[in-house]
Amino acid sequence: MVLQIQNAGPEVLATTYWQTEHARRGYLYLSFNGGALRVPVPEPAAGVLAQLPPEGTPCEYLQEGLTEEPGMPALVWDDDPARPFRIAVSRHQVDRRLPPEEGGREVPLIWYVPDPARGPEAVREAR
Repeated sequence: MVLQIQNAGPEVLATTYWQTEHARRGYLYLSFNGGALRVPVPEPAAGVLAQLPPEGTPCEYLQEGLTEEPGMPALVWDDDPARPFRIAVSRHQVDRRLPPEEGGREVPLIWYVPDPARGPEAVREAR
């Protein structure tokens, strides 16, 4: 199955991601579009939403990953300097590499979950 994301600028309208093997295994996916970073969260990974730091907590996207997990892009929140909350994903779970000139720029982070009542590809914003 080819992964498709239907966009309206930064908003995800629908995605086939929910039907992929990676989604069934609970892997997150990172997608950039319209100046935003969007994160489809499949049902097996829905618990991560309750673990996230409060909205508004600064979050940084590390395209090259953490020192201890090189090559695995990561989201790192500045909630606890000693043990910041972080999510690392395979580089294959990111739809594009950002050009160097876009590094360090603040972008909205939008979380999506499946909305099966509206259809198999439907999404709804989660946070």
